[in-house]
Amino acid sequence: AVVSTQSTGETINSLYNTVLLCEKGLKVFEDAVRSQIEKHILKTLCLDLTKATFTKLAEEHDCPFQGDNMKLDSIVAYLPKNAKPFATSIITSVTSGTNVQEFIESYTELTDPQYTQLLVKKLDKKKERNMVFAQKQSLLEQLKTEENSANLLNMACNLIFIKQHSTLLHVPGRCTSAVVKHISRDFTGPQ
Repeated sequence: AVVSTQSTGETINSLYNTVLLCEKGLKVFEDAVRSQIEKHILKTLCLDLTKATFTKLAEEHDCPFQGDNMKLDSIVAYLPKNAKPFATSIITSVTSGTNVQEFIESYTELTDPQYTQLLVKKLDKKKERNMVFAQKQSLLEQLKTEENSANLLNMACNLIFIKQHSTLLHVPGRCTSAVVKHISRDFTGPQ
């Protein structure tokens, strides 16, 4: 059980820090594009983080809804009274929300030590650089074997974005053209 708890904690921390790094990358985009990217981050990374966290909370608070039977809103009833508004806010964010920062604020409150034994740690600069570097290396490895042109373009955009901004990017395919437009600003045309 200790190994399971450890790996759950590591997974949750990794997802949390990925959300933080992707949120940092949002700031460079215009409102319309940023809105689409935020919704995508909420429905993918934030939802995965929420499911992992609520699974852990369900275990800690003896909630019978665990594993495949887990319904996020069912777990809220088992949480301490003061934690419920934050949990409800998180569920709203991942189902119909539009603001990653609001999700992060509610998530930070929910994972306060008074509500969970789970230790969620923000990245320091060194760990942040290591995480960005690891993502860059992973993308470079994937690039070697990828044959799908859309995936290749997405990976290349991610790599250039990492190089330019030292943070992560998590965008839906429909926003790729906006990313290309943004990253190409730093390139000069044919001379």
